[in-house]
Amino acid sequence: TSGRVQLFELTNKFVLRQYSEHANRINGFCFAQNNRNFVSCANETSVKLWDIQSTAKEASLSIPAAHSDTVKKVAYLDEELVMSASSDGMVKIWDLRNTDAAVAQLKLANPVEDFCFAGSQRQMVVAHGSALSMVSLDATAVTLAEESTFFPFQKPVNRVRYERER
Repeated sequence: TSGRVQLFELTNKFVLRQYSEHANRINGFCFAQNNRNFVSCANETSVKLWDIQSTAKEASLSIPAAHSDTVKKVAYLDEELVMSASSDGMVKIWDLRNTDAAVAQLKLANPVEDFCFAGSQRQMVVAHGSALSMVSLDATAVTLAEESTFFPFQKPVNRVRYERER
């Protein structure tokens, strides 16, 4: 399967840009608030940052060994901080100004499949194995902490979504 990301112009139905630096199937991507950059992950250990306005075909930044197993999801916390989660059970925060090491990380008991923010960017729900964990995030101090975990299912949870009101 292709590790290709394509950006489309939907009104006139054509491909604006195509990025194919990932070697495997894309698992996730997230646009920055400036809509100029996006971050992506695939069935590999790397995280890549792309500049949409650049004519370069390569990622503007790559974290080649961001995790020791498949990266499942990425998200921007702000213009300089990116969070990634992996099958290695780790949730990590990366400062894009210096990607030599994660600035914060949290090891969970099972491989992480997905996460979502719970109302704000101060709490998130993480799906790992058959567990759901509430994790607190302090973007100022750049810390992650597991607050609580429960095991509501017998099978692995693949996706998680938070809705404040239902």
